[in-house]
Amino acid sequence: MIELPATFAAGIRSRLGEKEGAALLAALDGEPVTSVRLNPAKRATLMPDAKRVEWAPEGFILPQRPVFTLDPQWHQGRFYVQETASMFVGRVAAMAAEELGQEALKVLDLCAAPGGKTTAVADVLPQGSLMIANEYVPKRADILQENLMKWGTPNTIVTRGETKTLCQSAEGWMDMVIADVPCSGEGMMRKEEEARRQWTPGLVESCATLQREIVANGATALRQGGMMIYSTCTFNAEENERNVEWICANLGFEVVDISAITPSQARSHGAGIHFYPHLSGSEGLYVCLLRKTGAERRFRLPKVKSKEVNLPEWFAGPEQALTERNGVIYALSREYLPIAEAVKRQTMSAGTPVATPGKRSWEPTHELAMSRLLRREAFATVEFDREEALKYLSLQTGSLPPTFAKGHLLVMYHNEPLGWIKNLGSRYNNLYPRHLRIRMNIT
Repeated sequence: MIELPATFAAGIRSRLGEKEGAALLAALDGEPVTSVRLNPAKRATLMPDAKRVEWAPEGFILPQRPVFTLDPQWHQGRFYVQETASMFVGRVAAMAAEELGQEALKVLDLCAAPGGKTTAVADVLPQGSLMIANEYVPKRADILQENLMKWGTPNTIVTRGETKTLCQSAEGWMDMVIADVPCSGEGMMRKEEEARRQWTPGLVESCATLQREIVANGATALRQGGMMIYSTCTFNAEENERNVEWICANLGFEVVDISAITPSQARSHGAGIHFYPHLSGSEGLYVCLLRKTGAERRFRLPKVKSKEVNLPEWFAGPEQALTERNGVIYALSREYLPIAEAVKRQTMSAGTPVATPGKRSWEPTHELAMSRLLRREAFATVEFDREEALKYLSLQTGSLPPTFAKGHLLVMYHNEPLGWIKNLGSRYNNLYPRHLRIRMNIT
């Protein structure tokens, strides 16, 4: 690991004072911890000596870093590998949802990849809420889509593109906006050498400018009285407190006090709070909750003329509208179809892909197997042990005893879905998505 940039180190000492600044800089030369956040809809079995994260009920610090690829639970979306400070964004979202006091919310995550904060927020929203998760970088958008698929939350729309176009399409319709904006990455210098290598005062300045642009776009999509969560993984005031001041002065927002939920390990230098590695043991995070006080203009949503289809009783939970797009059937609550239509030019998936056409009938998708929408009772199942599960995830095939029915079977691991096989009698076809397969040696 290369040394911390001298100008950065001097700035930290100036901001925090010599003693605390030195403690933070020393922590940045320490070892990062490994932590995970459990999926409340699926759960997972963790190491027995995992330690709970104080500010995240579903968060746990692991005693050592396992090979996650060789844990079938990771492929099932039963937990998300996420550093501990980032988990606090979910707690802020829960507070914002309580303030908004609605049965279901429409939420837009502007810079969502890889999906950790998106899933943390989705977990605390009222049932039936809509999450639009956007990412500008194509490769990161693919990772985002994969992670959200594993997590299995219904009513999730994944988009890819510029925030300006997206927010204009949804102008005035969002109840909450998540602005976890690209930043100079000072808070990641403990575990990412690239964060040290790329840091310059000029990067801080350019990031602050880009952040204001993204937040201004997000403000367009937010209704009056709606909430914005602004966060970065950096320490400096330019990208944090000063940007919040600019947001309030220029975009019609006010800061919402979050002191009631702020853990003792966090610090505040004005609006919002900071997580510092030497105090919290986490990576760096800044987060601030804001309320839009200015008036909104509301984009007139298009009328939807979609052809709905009927499928067997595959679904549990709230009723979903099933619509076809490019040969794939998507499930999305009917009330959100107009918003999905409005943002369709940037859409990667408009809800949960649940079926594709087979030779004789519709066939269930891997996304349906991962989804909370799945009604398991609609399918015959087969339970795999860990060895069988890893072979399945590596796209190996096999055979089942003759007592198993032919056709699609739902593969289970520790009583949670893992994917599909098609039992032919003498053998089965492995239907696990090829691009998700384990490529490393599993023995």
